[in-house]
Amino acid sequence: MPPLGSLTVRISNLPPSISQEKVVATARSKFSEYISEGESLKCLKSLLTPNPNDAGKTQVAVVTLDRPLPTLFSDKGDEETLSFDFDGDCHSVTIDRHFRGLTCLHNGGAVEAVDLIFVTGLAGHAYGSWKASGKTTMWIEDFLVKENFKDQFRVLVYGYNSMLVKSTSVAGISDFAHTFLAVVARARTLDKNSQGRKIIFFGHSLGGLVVKEAICTAASVGPGNPGYYDVLRSTSAAFFFGVPNSGIRVEEWKYMVQGQPNWDLIHDLRPESTYLRLLHEHFRGFVREKLARFRIVTILETRETETVKEVNGVWKRAGETKLMVPRSSALSNINEAPDDILLRDADHSGVAKFSSPNDPEYELLKERIEKYVYEAQQVIEETGGSGTTDITKLEKRYFDVPYSRNPGYVQRKDISLKLEELLLQKNEDEQIKVAICALGGAGKTQVLLNFAYQSRENYHVFWLYGSSLELIEAGFVKVAATVGLSKGGLEAEKICLMLKDWLDSEVSGNWILLVDAVDSLDETLTVGIQKYLPSKRGTIIFTTRNRDITGRLVYPGYCLELSEGMTTDEALATFRPYGDQDINTDDQESVMILLEELEFFPLAIAQAAGYLRKTGIRVNEYRERLRKHDFKLLSQQPTDQIGGPSPEAVMKTWDISYQHIKERNSSATKLLEVLSLLAYQEISMSLFIFETDNPMSTLDIEDEIDFDNAVSELLSFNLVYSFRSATGESTFKLHRLVSLWTRHLIKDRLDTKTAALDVVRLKFPDPVQATLQECSKLALHVEAILKNVAQDSELGKTPPGLKNRYADYLHYSCQFSTADTFYRESFEYYEKALGKDHYVPNQIATKLAWNLMKLGKHGEAREWLQRVLSNLKPSTKQMAETHADALQRMGYSYCSQDQDFNKGLEYYHQALKEYTKTFGENYQATLEVTSLIGSAYGGLGRFDEALQFCKRAQSGLELHLGSDHENTILNSARMAAIYYKQGKYNEALEWQQQCLEYYEKTFGKNHNITLLMLDSIGLSLLKLERFEEALESHQRALTGQIEVLGPLHPETLISTCNIGSVYFGREEYREALEKFEYVVITGQTALPTGHGLIYHAVRMVAQSYEKLGEDLPEKFKELLNLAGGPYGNMPVQRPPEIRLDTNERVRRRDKVTGYFKRWR
Repeated sequence: MPPLGSLTVRISNLPPSISQEKVVATARSKFSEYISEGESLKCLKSLLTPNPNDAGKTQVAVVTLDRPLPTLFSDKGDEETLSFDFDGDCHSVTIDRHFRGLTCLHNGGAVEAVDLIFVTGLAGHAYGSWKASGKTTMWIEDFLVKENFKDQFRVLVYGYNSMLVKSTSVAGISDFAHTFLAVVARARTLDKNSQGRKIIFFGHSLGGLVVKEAICTAASVGPGNPGYYDVLRSTSAAFFFGVPNSGIRVEEWKYMVQGQPNWDLIHDLRPESTYLRLLHEHFRGFVREKLARFRIVTILETRETETVKEVNGVWKRAGETKLMVPRSSALSNINEAPDDILLRDADHSGVAKFSSPNDPEYELLKERIEKYVYEAQQVIEETGGSGTTDITKLEKRYFDVPYSRNPGYVQRKDISLKLEELLLQKNEDEQIKVAICALGGAGKTQVLLNFAYQSRENYHVFWLYGSSLELIEAGFVKVAATVGLSKGGLEAEKICLMLKDWLDSEVSGNWILLVDAVDSLDETLTVGIQKYLPSKRGTIIFTTRNRDITGRLVYPGYCLELSEGMTTDEALATFRPYGDQDINTDDQESVMILLEELEFFPLAIAQAAGYLRKTGIRVNEYRERLRKHDFKLLSQQPTDQIGGPSPEAVMKTWDISYQHIKERNSSATKLLEVLSLLAYQEISMSLFIFETDNPMSTLDIEDEIDFDNAVSELLSFNLVYSFRSATGESTFKLHRLVSLWTRHLIKDRLDTKTAALDVVRLKFPDPVQATLQECSKLALHVEAILKNVAQDSELGKTPPGLKNRYADYLHYSCQFSTADTFYRESFEYYEKALGKDHYVPNQIATKLAWNLMKLGKHGEAREWLQRVLSNLKPSTKQMAETHADALQRMGYSYCSQDQDFNKGLEYYHQALKEYTKTFGENYQATLEVTSLIGSAYGGLGRFDEALQFCKRAQSGLELHLGSDHENTILNSARMAAIYYKQGKYNEALEWQQQCLEYYEKTFGKNHNITLLMLDSIGLSLLKLERFEEALESHQRALTGQIEVLGPLHPETLISTCNIGSVYFGREEYREALEKFEYVVITGQTALPTGHGLIYHAVRMVAQSYEKLGEDLPEKFKELLNLAGGPYGNMPVQRPPEIRLDTNERVRRRDKVTGYFKRWR
């Protein structure tokens, strides 16, 4: 009896004259060498077609055998080269089972046959993905190519490597698409009969996304690549089987690819993926712009799919059933007719498979295929076999545009799509007026120029300069001459009115009037434009810097905002064509950094690229010049002016806007000057609201009304942008380059700088009293103002109080190095002003010492604390508190740095005595040092005393601060640690769960501190041998850490190792081994050499092999020796106490997010 299963192989490089029968007979004979003696080999089915990759110079066979032939392919892969003997003539052929690239399954019977190209999905197979499960039936080969319209199409299948498990590929969707497009384009270019053939794509799951990305790429490149353009113009329809347009369920796959290079691919497929959203937006735009007759048929899955689950080290479909691609994700909402949405009674894999030609769902699909093949054939007939529309002789078109086409123009997709959507709403007998509004230098004129050249074949196109009424009149006179209306001796006004009448009449045909640079919008200009512009028909498009055009020249909703920043792809495309030199590998990262520094601003990018071309310097050299001489460099006149509008230097392009605003409202320009000294990214309007002592009054902004009027002027000219912050506040921002330009205007303006400094000084709160969230709103402004006034001798040293408060904020935000600088500056100022025995400089010195500890400089910190203890006598409350603070800090240093708990306890007890004497037993600082004493006793193993102090602190903290105060919770974590060290795991667990509840409520379930506590709970449960609960806790922690920190972060690896420990405790040694080996192998790359976690994991690897009765592999032996053998000293595991930097009298609730965010 033959073995179960079958094998389908592809045989390539076959001679063009050989017959199918000869190929099958030779293949059977050759493959029989790979079966046991006495057995026979059957060919279940076969086909022979021209090779699409070499225009049919060779042939390709697809043969299905009745057995797997496990010895045919070596362990190295899925492809072998064999020698086939055809009647004594030997040929070297390639045998493979991977089917990567293009394979023809049916060649069609007509030269103009439509190409049906099938693209498999994630971890799919070009042939097997369309084959019925457990059968040899492959509906494309067995049903479709036998239908009565089979002569009208050719079938190609395409495969690519998107395996999940053990993948070493970093390729993403765009990479797959680029390769796919290149392969298809090359095949069609080589075969003259293929060029112009219409194409219908079939994509399953990821394959559909590959098709979409390929179409977008072809549309972006355009006629510049004839092969790609042929694919784009020939595309007529697509059939999408379960394609996740807005995401697919990826939760289980994340575990499969943890630590693998294909992590980003899975991340891009998740629901709500930004990549998928942008891809779909671009695809929709290109379909509407380039493929008007394109249609989509969507096949929806209606059954849930078994998710994958790891079983004995192997990933299998054995998990819960889930709907992988819901209807909302599968529907494209692009040219889908109701009868083009088909439902399949199948799961995600089965949605692309059929087992019978009589299946009603197959019959529906076949009807749609036949319909769109027929429609594609009709297009071919209409266009004379080319498949693309031939533009025949048209009426004469007037094209009066003063600039030549920019061959290096990069399409701005956002504005192009919006403009197209508005213009599509226009009826032939209606008029539409649209404005493109943006900051000067954002590329409005280039957008308009590109639109002019796109429209010239179907419209008359006329161009006017709109910066003054005189230029508009001159432009109308010139247009009138172009169309033959100008008559000698007539006044300009009469000519303009004649042209208006002509444009309003049907005689003028279809026209577009482009009016560039309508910026001032004063009454004279506005009235004049309205007087001369036609009003009944045609399309009029303005460009302007001034949003006030809405309501004056265009209706609300018809003013389109052009983003001042390009997308990354647009910016790269703009940058590259300008330089003759290639961007080498070393420069590529520098280019991206440069684009970010220029905030993707079109004019700045073009200017930088031109400068590089002119001077021959490298990108890093330009960046260094930009750092040192930003204003001067960006004031250079751009060099690229061939045939187009002469661009201004970046630092001069906003002078026009500034003068317009100053003439209308001088307070607005003064406000802009103040804003330029602040952090430009996010400026809350509330920053400028003062009940008394308004520092803006010196700039003629007395109240909210004055402020609103000033802001309105800046918004009109796009010099600032308004938005709602995450907290719902009214906020605005400046472009970084606008901020730089404005600061240069006011470099000698002391009044403006003083007002800006006072605004920040009066608004920035004391971080000890306020939350970090409140401080963080203004922290960037403090940094900016201190930097921007530092060079002014009259201002640079005047705000020591601001510097001190800012240093506190930096410290609480874990920016210890920067805080050090500001603490020292504040200390020097106050010691000189108040004397060394005053409490204020000593208070700052105590904070400086605490900050030094965070930098690991305990020796210097103790010197500063000793200085405080020597200088201060606790004669007043302020002095007593500062003195006690210094004692507490000294105790903490000895406990945390030297593990000298006895020395630390001496200082802690002295601090406790002074706090109690001055403030009483229930003062917050008294309770905190009480808690620290308990922790120190725990370090000495004196658990009874430790619990006594911690319980005393807990009682007071709960009474006076509340059970949900973070200092209360921190003490709870310390008690949990003490119980854990005692071996009282139930008690430890109880306290840990209280902490977890607080962390989940305060920081969220996916915050790192919450995940750390989950992992600590898992350790306690493991000690209690509650393995299932322990595994669940560790797994929850790991899932969150992969999402928040990434798969290679130390905390993620610790959680992975702890999961291994649970398996080990359950005596599931094989599963434990897999986790431990992963930590060892990954840790050697991700962690510092000699990290304790690596040693711990390799010991557990050795113990697991020992339990399994197997020898330890050689690759682990050297590392095990370094770790001291399988039972060497174990490194300290993460303690159940979550150590926040909260051993002080401040609220830290808002700080923790920023602290852990650094690890992302």
